[in-house]
Amino acid sequence: MDPSTAIIDSSQKEPLGQTLSRSVLLTRLGALWAILSLAFAAFIVTSFFPALYDETDSQYSGAAKEMIQSGDWLIPTNNQVPRLHKPPLVYWTQIASMRVFGINEFAARLPLDLATIGWVLMMYLIIRELAGSRLALKAAALLSTMTGFFIFTHIVMPEPMLGFFLAVTFYAFIRGWKTPGQSHKWFLLAWAAMGLGTMCKGLHAMLYPLAVAGVVAWLKPGSRSFWKGLFSLQGAALFLLIVVPWYAYVEYRFHGFLWNHIVNEQIGHMFHKRWPPSANQVPHTIFWPQHLVLWLPWSLFIPAAIVWWRTNRAKVKFDPVILTILGAWAGVTFLSVVFSSRQDYYTMTAWGVVAIFLALPWWHPERVKRVWFMVPCVLIALAGVAGFCTLPLIHAAAGTGGRTIPTEERDRIFSTLSGLSADFWQSQITVIQIASFSFLVGGILAGYWVFRHRIHTAFNAIACMVIVNIFMAMWSMALIEQYFTLKQVAIDINHHPRQDLFVVCEGRHHVAASLFFYCDRKIHWVNSPLKDEFVARELKIADRDFISEEKLAKLWNSDRPVILITEESNLPSWQEKLGLDSIKIYSRSGTRVALMNESAKFVAAPHVIETKPERL
Repeated sequence: MDPSTAIIDSSQKEPLGQTLSRSVLLTRLGALWAILSLAFAAFIVTSFFPALYDETDSQYSGAAKEMIQSGDWLIPTNNQVPRLHKPPLVYWTQIASMRVFGINEFAARLPLDLATIGWVLMMYLIIRELAGSRLALKAAALLSTMTGFFIFTHIVMPEPMLGFFLAVTFYAFIRGWKTPGQSHKWFLLAWAAMGLGTMCKGLHAMLYPLAVAGVVAWLKPGSRSFWKGLFSLQGAALFLLIVVPWYAYVEYRFHGFLWNHIVNEQIGHMFHKRWPPSANQVPHTIFWPQHLVLWLPWSLFIPAAIVWWRTNRAKVKFDPVILTILGAWAGVTFLSVVFSSRQDYYTMTAWGVVAIFLALPWWHPERVKRVWFMVPCVLIALAGVAGFCTLPLIHAAAGTGGRTIPTEERDRIFSTLSGLSADFWQSQITVIQIASFSFLVGGILAGYWVFRHRIHTAFNAIACMVIVNIFMAMWSMALIEQYFTLKQVAIDINHHPRQDLFVVCEGRHHVAASLFFYCDRKIHWVNSPLKDEFVARELKIADRDFISEEKLAKLWNSDRPVILITEESNLPSWQEKLGLDSIKIYSRSGTRVALMNESAKFVAAPHVIETKPERL
């Protein structure tokens, strides 16, 4: 029988009519497990670097550090100010990690890396229920080597843990459907996972699965009796037992928390109505097209996946309810983002479903013409050539000046890349050379194997190429860390001998959040809108932690040592406000500098001290 005409039965390891020796099958499966193991090793190894960046990285990690120091595991704090934007499960896992490995970058990232690995393995189990081990391994390897998946799971934030618990929830749904006699226990597991997911991120962990259950019941009327079992008193009680204690305790401590957290923070984010806005929304015109970049290199094979599906969907015997669960999972997630406060990673928890679709042509490549594989391989190789072609341009631009835009303006992927100066890219030359070489070699090898009808080997070549570039990406991020973290400034401040040192940072607190993790001093704020936050109003801490420019000017000219952290572009303004003839720069990190007054001087000054000329 011609394999291209055989019916693909998802309950079979191979399509009917196709023969494949057991040794070849085991070799392929072993190679895929090896790739997954390499990807997982990359997640763990790269946890050591770079430094924790400002915003989410350090907001979570700084809170975990302070919870260890204070002994209060129930109220996360940044700079001793309660941070109640998200429930505490991520903090708790970080605390456990830091108690074992110390307060460092590796310990801060490890729980999220383990959650990411668990997420990928859960997707493997889900897809195995749909179509067997071959597609499951292909899709799991594909998911773990998506460019955006690695970048975003390397950031300390709830999404990797939320993705894991959502995957557990949907796996429980699928197992319950396939084993009706045991559906009750699987629904209990789903409720437990929804509860733990809620304690990571919020009500998304419950609302998404319930919405999916409703969509599937609507589209597949024959499954409605099954879904009735989801709504049991035991399941609801288990969910409430996990979620209610912490929420009730915090409401007891801070009256009004529940309304602000659920209505303003969570529902407000869902519909882009949060007050005050916590981040700039990514426009639709950028958000949706950039997924093609985030899914690289596998997004190059979208045409192959479309052709495969159009050609074979009538021949594929998937369980229709399981297929609808997965489709609804992706559909509900992507639809919810249309109305929400969109950030670059907001659809990430459904990327496992995208990985299934992109893995289809690799599952049974004999059903797609080789050209659909060859063209992307050529494009990958050409990307390597393009990388080499940029090197002369970077060399030519050296010394032409330009400035890196201030930190607060680099809040999205494209604004970050476009906001870096020409001179900055000089530091990336070696990384670009190695990455370009890996693209060129990976594309050529993959194309060669496609030409030789060894499509599975081509897949492995591309996946290995991505793993190499995972390390290149982390190396690149380590080279530019000074532009996204105040680690060096914090270290220099910690070395100052005066215990009465008064440290002030200008701007929004989240843009300087790395101070919470790296700095051992109390931080005060000037020109910061943090007092608009719920907790700041509730605790009436505006006078304690936020000072006016007038008060700062008085402190600056007093006998107390003062350090002011600000953007270097703001130096002329501060020189005028503080009445300075010249400015003493105590430390710097990227575009931000730490200034010191005369009282802050000491003999063992850091190597970075410099003086700006009279009257900038």
